Amino acid sequence: MHLRSRRGVTLVIVLALGLIVGTIASAALLLGAQLAGGTAGRRSALEARHLAEGASELVRSKLLEDYRRAGLPRAEWLRRLLLPPGDPLSRYAANRDNPGLACCLMVSNAQVAADPGARFAEPGAIRPASQPPAEVIARIFVLPAADGTAKDLEILATAYLRGTSQTVSRTLQGIAPESFEFALLTREPNCQFCHLQIHGNVGALAHLRPGFEHKAADKSALADTGFDESTGATAAGPSSAWGDGNREGILEDSGRNTADNALASRIRGMVYTNQLATNDKSDLDYGSGRATRLNGVVLESDRPGGTAGVTTRYFGALFYLLRGEDVDGNGRLDDFPPFDLEALARTAAGSVRGNVQVITFGSTYSARPVARLGAVVAGQAVLLGEVPSEANGYCRSAKNPLLVQGDVLVEGDVVLRGCLRGQGQIYSARNIYVAGDLVYGNPPGNFGNYTAATDPDAAARTDIAATKDSLRLAAGGSIILGDYTEREADDAPRLYRDRTGEHHIRSRFGFAPGQTAALRVVNGRLEELVAAGAGQWRTLAGQVIPAGEVTTLEAYDALVRPVVWDGTRKALRSWLSDDAYRAFLGERIPGGEGSLSSWRVAVSHYRIPSDGKSGPPETLLALATSADPAKVESARRFFAENLALADDSTSLEAAQDRAAAVIAQLQSGRNGWSADAVASLVTAGGYDRKSWILDLVHRDPNAPDPYAVVRPTQIQRVDALLYSARRIAGHINGTNFTLNGGAVAPQVAISAPGAGWLGALTSDAALKARLEAKSNQINPLSGTSYKYGAFNYDYRLRNGGAALRHVSRLNTAEPIRFGSSSGGALTSKVCRNAQCN
Repeated sequence: MHLRSRRGVTLVIVLALGLIVGTIASAALLLGAQLAGGTAGRRSALEARHLAEGASELVRSKLLEDYRRAGLPRAEWLRRLLLPPGDPLSRYAANRDNPGLACCLMVSNAQVAADPGARFAEPGAIRPASQPPAEVIARIFVLPAADGTAKDLEILATAYLRGTSQTVSRTLQGIAPESFEFALLTREPNCQFCHLQIHGNVGALAHLRPGFEHKAADKSALADTGFDESTGATAAGPSSAWGDGNREGILEDSGRNTADNALASRIRGMVYTNQLATNDKSDLDYGSGRATRLNGVVLESDRPGGTAGVTTRYFGALFYLLRGEDVDGNGRLDDFPPFDLEALARTAAGSVRGNVQVITFGSTYSARPVARLGAVVAGQAVLLGEVPSEANGYCRSAKNPLLVQGDVLVEGDVVLRGCLRGQGQIYSARNIYVAGDLVYGNPPGNFGNYTAATDPDAAARTDIAATKDSLRLAAGGSIILGDYTEREADDAPRLYRDRTGEHHIRSRFGFAPGQTAALRVVNGRLEELVAAGAGQWRTLAGQVIPAGEVTTLEAYDALVRPVVWDGTRKALRSWLSDDAYRAFLGERIPGGEGSLSSWRVAVSHYRIPSDGKSGPPETLLALATSADPAKVESARRFFAENLALADDSTSLEAAQDRAAAVIAQLQSGRNGWSADAVASLVTAGGYDRKSWILDLVHRDPNAPDPYAVVRPTQIQRVDALLYSARRIAGHINGTNFTLNGGAVAPQVAISAPGAGWLGALTSDAALKARLEAKSNQINPLSGTSYKYGAFNYDYRLRNGGAALRHVSRLNTAEPIRFGSSSGGALTSKVCRNAQCN
């Protein structure tokens, strides 16, 4: 009995344990099933998200493909995209023969977005290919601006898979980086073509006539009256009125020697003109656009096997930034947009490290470096990297470069030079001064000349992947390259020969002494205004400024020099002295040993006091050829002072002798070279063919090499895209200049003809041999011949590399821009359901 009792107890325990084990097993099985179900659900959700993202990207790429193929300005392309599919002008109708593209060019009604059930309805449903059981639907919606006009596009793509759905919303909006596709884009690039090699596209917004100012050239028009810039309509075809086909240019040969004529310029890329292009010395076929030369400029493709061409009356997407409001009221779409200072101040998150200095508004410059330049600078900034030299491998091994990252906004002026590393953008609300060579430490291949590669775009993408250095500089005012200064340390005026930069800028932009400009003062900062006719003044953004807020000031001082507004004195005040700026530049022999430098004066225009002191001003030519010995002496004294490079007796005596020879040359009217004056006179110069222009060679009789004269540093290389909504200017003499990036501004006046141009002016055999030898050398800093200047387009800009942000045409319905998701043009969000709420 006792034994049975124990067996019964054992059985109960075993049964209980079995029940427990079974319960645990059942729970485990149930938990496993639930986990498996959860994992499958998450897997389905993740897969659905990927499908939705892929569909969204597909639709985006199709929109971009059509935009590029259409060749329309953005506003017109968007208008046609919104037309009903049956409209013959709609983008759907334009691609009816390409169903793979047309299916992605229908915009859905706004009501569809609020009704998930309507997602499957036609029209407007885009159905990318997908494997069952998945189903993917995408639609395009318009996001209106505050005034109700179309602003942005939203792509909603939803993937349904195994009872779950994921929706991706992508908005193509107007805060994307702008990408310029030009090595040179300006209103009138004509005067730039003197010993200039351009590797990339050229854009001209007025009649293109290389080597001339079209306003003064005969048989060239100020505007192309047969072309409606607003619609792209052509009222009249090409005619001989756009060039006589037989024009002899200044220092230009007959046009037969296209390999290297006197203009010695070349464009390796496409040419786009808003109006017609000259037919002077050109084989341009207006029908096909094919050409190999244009008024002496040789045209080539930017890649092997390609065809060079000129597109006239261009009305395509490459000029999209200029298709906005006619701010200045000149009847032409040639207004360059500003950048959005407010948006930039909110979003900038970059920095600059190295020898950086901040000068607060109201202060003057003193060397007080700070550890780091932040994203927004309330004042002026001075950024001084290590000077490029052979010792640091021209910046490749520099120990103290500027380190640039991201967007930086300086609310005042920026002065910079030297070696730099990183990728970024520096914006100045006013002026940017490049006070020396600006060189990448980790540069792109081929010294920045992408056309040296078989495929420039592929080479650019390789450099993007390798994170090569890149810099974009944007100024709300002017970009000044090199020396602009007027005064010595004691505030006395510098000699004429030392003010070539100033004279160049004054001449090219109409900033003669006494010429004024209209500005307004905003928080102590000067803002240049645009004359819009009828006495009205506007900002670049189109805002009308009341007359009471307009201040009239000396143009050169207010627009070129580094100044601030002194509210107490109600006057301009320099924050940086001329002497301090020249200290940033330093001194060296332009072009190094074996080079030759010079200075130029338009003797038929430049005036000095007739008595050399305070008498009525007369031109140097009038004084030199006067019957009054006192006036002749005033002219001779001017040249003697400017020709003397030292105050010792040998230098002074040599300067006196040369000055007498110059006067004799002017009095005789001999056109050409004077061995005694060591100068060349052109009596039919300038764009009016009437100016007398004198080029005088620097010569120091005391030096072992009399022509190796130390001068303020001449800039030889700038690695950056330069953008200004106003002007870009610089004067380089005695050496060549290379810009790696591009120049984009309404007015570009960079005089840098290289070392070869003076050889055409001299008949001195020794000097000719010297110049020819120098011209055949390669500048080790830039990798280009000393003979030419060069503008190299940075092909990374059009291949997804970082570009300028916040440059957008205002007061229009054209803010839509396309770009990669990494570039900031796309914003995306993943939604939990089809309603995206």
